[in-house]
Amino acid sequence: MTSGCENTDCITFSRNFVIVDFLDSTGIRKDTTFNYITAVGSKVIFYSDTTLYRYALPINTDESETTFLFHGINDVTDTLQVGYTRRQRLISEDCGFELQFRQLEIIHSSFPEAVSLKNDLNILNETDIRIYH
Repeated sequence: MTSGCENTDCITFSRNFVIVDFLDSTGIRKDTTFNYITAVGSKVIFYSDTTLYRYALPINTDESETTFLFHGINDVTDTLQVGYTRRQRLISEDCGFELQFRQLEIIHSSFPEAVSLKNDLNILNETDIRIYH
């Protein structure tokens, strides 16, 4: 007999990134160009010389907030600071725990308008935050 969990038993519903959509003032998706996107405390560049309307940005899983830096054209840098609570959920004794991120909120944004749409980060690829500019 073997022990451990089967792949179908160890399903996680959390994700460790936020999905940010950029829209114009009328609510139409707007491709937005950034020289690069980083996060405070990270040496990783998430996107470089990219034009998209949707960006998936990894959060800092060791902290309860992440500040993203959007380095744009003409040396303009915008910030988006998000907060969340971290909670462990037992999947099963064999599979262990998963880390869930809940109560997503925008702490600060230098963009004209930023709206949080969801409370939890889950596996659905739905927009978490909309930024209007």
